[in-house]
This record gives sequence, structure tokens and C-alpha cells, in this order.
Amino acid sequence: MTSMELKAGCKVTITITQQTARKQQNGYDKVVKYLSEIFDIKDDGTLVLQAPLDKLKLVVLDTNLRYDFTFSTDKGFLIAQGRILNHYRQGHFFLMDAELMTPPEKFQRREFFRLDCSLHATCLPLGGEKFDPLEITDLDEYLQENVPDYVSAAVGTILNISGGGALFMTERDLTGTEFVLLKIVLDRGEEESDKDTIEIIGRILEQEKNEIAGNYRYRIMFVFRNPRFREKIVQYVFEVQRRLRRKEQGI
Repeated sequence: MTSMELKAGCKVTITITQQTARKQQNGYDKVVKYLSEIFDIKDDGTLVLQAPLDKLKLVVLDTNLRYDFTFSTDKGFLIAQGRILNHYRQGHFFLMDAELMTPPEKFQRREFFRLDCSLHATCLPLGGEKFDPLEITDLDEYLQENVPDYVSAAVGTILNISGGGALFMTERDLTGTEFVLLKIVLDRGEEESDKDTIEIIGRILEQEKNEIAGNYRYRIMFVFRNPRFREKIVQYVFEVQRRLRRKEQGI
């Protein structure tokens, strides 16, 4: 099962399907990418790929896993799922046969609409690069056992938000912190009943200091342990955007 656009020489990025699905569901970007290239295509459609390397060491991909193959073609990126059949050496080349289990389709990246806002929020440091938020089964229990009482949450403001992340501004320097617990108040109106507080684990992707104002801005990617939180944020963004459009139209 191949596409006419696939041919020898096409670059291929290979990821484990389970890791990719986990990222899409939770927003956690712990996905290992293996770089390869189409060496040949057999008459039955089997792809002959060059074995990937990691720091000049040969990587032998597990034949029991399902993979996502992203192909770079003359007409853009194509993506398909498949499996590795075997590994072998042909002359000076280390190769592997791959069977596609779904037809290659045009790769389209999902984007979330980002809403400019001013939402009250707090940000509690959780841990560094060895911290895995998806291993937490009980958040309250984890906080009690692993976060000392003297560690306080940074108070600040969410400047923009989307289903994928947020821009958080605070006077606290969080240098050295990678994962945080954000508590965000989704404000829908003046009444207290219009406010909805959610807690989301996030990963700091970028930090910027404003020397004049004396504050910090953090670009944070949400790590969703529960996909319903993403739906709640997307719904909130949609409601606010619709309300703003109605106001502009005088409705």
C-alpha cells in the first residue's frame, strides 16, 4: 500500500504510534523521532528503508510495534501507519523492510485558536527533566509527598490561552523549573458562578524577562492528564470569542 509520490530518496521520520497518540491526547511531547530514507520500493509495495542512526550508532526498531511514517515528498508531507518487517544488510547498507497498514495521507497539523485575555492564575513548580507528569495517578497525593510546604505558587496572569498552552506572566523567576501546576480561573462574567477554576500541569517551553517591568513571561505547553480539561479550555475560548463577535456586531 503505497502512494505515487513515494520514491527512493524520500526522507522519512519514524515515530512510535503509541507515543504520538499520547502526545496528541495529553500534550506531552516525549516522542522519539527516528530519521530514515526510502532506499527502494519492492513490486509488492514494501518499502525498503535505511536503518536509522542515533549518534552514529545503528538503531534496530522493534518489529512488534506500530509506527507513524512521515514522508517528505515533492508535493509536501505524507503520513501513514505501518510496521517494520525485518532488518538486514545489503552490501554496505543496513536496511529494514516496512509495510504500510494505512494509505499515505496529506499531513495536516492541528492548530488551536489563541485567545488574548487577562486571567488570574497561580503557578506551582513541580520538577525538572526527570519528572514525568503522566506517571502521577493522584495529584493531591503527589503534592503532599513531593512538594515541600515552603515551595509557594507564583501569582500571575494568563495573557493568552488556547487548547494547547498559555502565556503566563509573573514577577517570580522560575529558572530551572520545567514542569509546573497551573491553577487558572476561567472568568466568564461578573458573577462568582461565572468563574471556573481548573488545574493543569504544564511544561515551560520558553522564558523571557522584561527588564523594565521587572517580570517574566513563560510560554507553557499544557500536559493533559484528562482530555476533558482541553475540551473545557477550547469551549471557553470559543464562548469568549463568540461573545466578542456578538459585541462587535452590536447584538
